[in-house]
Amino acid sequence: MLLSWKNSIAKSPLVQNIVSLGTLQFLNYIIPFITFPYVVRVLGPEKFGLVNFASAFVAYFNLITDYGFNLSATRDIAINKDDKVRISEIVCAVFLIKLILFFISLMIFSSVLISFEKFRSDPAFYLVSLTTLLGLTFTPVW
Repeated sequence: MLLSWKNSIAKSPLVQNIVSLGTLQFLNYIIPFITFPYVVRVLGPEKFGLVNFASAFVAYFNLITDYGFNLSATRDIAINKDDKVRISEIVCAVFLIKLILFFISLMIFSSVLISFEKFRSDPAFYLVSLTTLLGLTFTPVW
């Protein structure tokens, strides 16, 4: 009796989701501890700092492209969870607006890249970081 109860709990979607997300969160904490020394040694302190600066710079544009959709789109989809047509409209609208915000960010990013010497000296780092913005823009976290 007790064994079948344990098996039914272990097979429940809630427990499986908790274990999966817990494992993912644990890996999100542990992997940087493993990779950090290697990356610093390969890049060197100066280039490592430049990569982090470029990532932080792109993070500001990520704030623009997200525009709070992680909260509002999630709420709207949860409210309309049984209406497939409305969910489709919400998803299309969010992706369209995020695309427009991405192009606005791209224009601002390009003008900063052209205008300031700090950014002109190593444009490759900033352009590679910009690709992460493209990926983050079209990843439906919500």
